[in-house]
Amino acid sequence: MRWLLSCLFLVTSVSCSKVLELTKDDFHSELKSIPVALVKFYAPWCGHCKNLAPEFASAAEIISGKTGDVKLVKVDCTAHESICSEFGVSGYPTLKIFRNGDLDSEYNGPRNADGIVNFMMSRAGPASKEVSTVSDVENFLSDDKPTVFAFIKSSSDPLMKIFMALAKSMVDDAVFCHSHNNLFVTPDDYELRVYLPKRLRTKFEDDFALYKGELESSNIKEWIRKHGQGLVGYRTPSNSFYFENVDLVVLYNNQSVDSYPSGIKYLRNRVFKTLKDNPNKFKNLVFAYSFSDDFSYELSEYGIEADKLPAVVIQSKGKKYKLEQFR
Repeated sequence: MRWLLSCLFLVTSVSCSKVLELTKDDFHSELKSIPVALVKFYAPWCGHCKNLAPEFASAAEIISGKTGDVKLVKVDCTAHESICSEFGVSGYPTLKIFRNGDLDSEYNGPRNADGIVNFMMSRAGPASKEVSTVSDVENFLSDDKPTVFAFIKSSSDPLMKIFMALAKSMVDDAVFCHSHNNLFVTPDDYELRVYLPKRLRTKFEDDFALYKGELESSNIKEWIRKHGQGLVGYRTPSNSFYFENVDLVVLYNNQSVDSYPSGIKYLRNRVFKTLKDNPNKFKNLVFAYSFSDDFSYELSEYGIEADKLPAVVIQSKGKKYKLEQFR
């Protein structure tokens, strides 16, 4: 209602911004009615805030055409200092995500319009989608992210709470779905699967892994990290979760999985063959392929020129080693 009235009064404007501006007087009451809100705490004099403003406004416009459950909000901290202090704002712009008026998390996503849209749309709705059939699961599988599926007998099962909290915390790292139907006819009271991204499927390994550990969030999360990218993952700047704090072997080349999938498949298959021929020798290593353009700063650090690709680097215990020959 507040936004509509503002638009009606601004009859001389070419268009009305879809960014909702709140004050110390209506911040809490207005946010309670918004399922998911991205709030920008800003100062009018701030240069970074001025740069962000058109991207933020454009994102708000796009999102308004997609869903009514996600809103972009701004608060002027020079005029409403008490609200900004309440949420620990110490620099500008600061962006935070709220759900029905409650602080959910810091916003650590992109700051361009398309990036904001994609990031916030992924927060709309439940963290895990309920599915009813095996076909639903197959149709839900992500092309570029691992997909985690859970069979949980009922919504009141304690595992359901664990699973939903995990799905919420890993929204950037995987997609989640669940069913209260025993779709894969397991004899157990539950089943957890993690499926490889569809673009990484290969004859050299299974499409999914089954969880057999204790029903604790940290254990399940570590299992997803270990199996979500398979034996040879596709490492990008946005999926670093799968490749952190491990002994990592990275194959760099100047082809991306989108531009030349057959070439990536060929190089990954070469690594697969080495792993299959030497299963014990490499069992404690994590292998990944990376597009050189995504990690130009790393290649510069290693002293690897474009004409020296493909190249292999080993990262272990804080040290990095460049393989002198790879052909």
